[in-house]
Amino acid sequence: MADLLIASNAQATIFDAAAGGYIEIVKSQLEANPALVSATDNSGWTALHFGARNGHKDVVELLLAYKADVNAKAGIGMTPLEVALAFSDSAGPFARTTDTNHAAIAELLLANGAEVTSRSNVGLTALHYAASAGFTNVIKELLDRHV
Repeated sequence: MADLLIASNAQATIFDAAAGGYIEIVKSQLEANPALVSATDNSGWTALHFGARNGHKDVVELLLAYKADVNAKAGIGMTPLEVALAFSDSAGPFARTTDTNHAAIAELLLANGAEVTSRSNVGLTALHYAASAGFTNVIKELLDRHV
């Protein structure tokens, strides 16, 4: 549906583009207005949250290159790291996507300074979400960082 709308010249926000993995749209919007990297939607989600949630590693890499805040908290108190892990296709509490890039995105976010002790509004950490998803490499990396 998004492809059809975009082909018909529908206007996509940076959030829509990041969520859908439309890297060229994200890139053109950031080139036109670099401040969009810090913009939030009505729920406090950044484009980085949307890209991480939906498993779009290339979008996450682009947003990080534009200095997206790796520790931004969405309205539900979750960072992009927590979102990437919680919304994976594994058995996480919010699992609903079929993308498989979430562990790689989590590792990328960690390499770019993601805070490992942050807690969502319900008290869960990245370690909780990684354990729920069964991402042993991410769990090991979190434990190596003394989470």
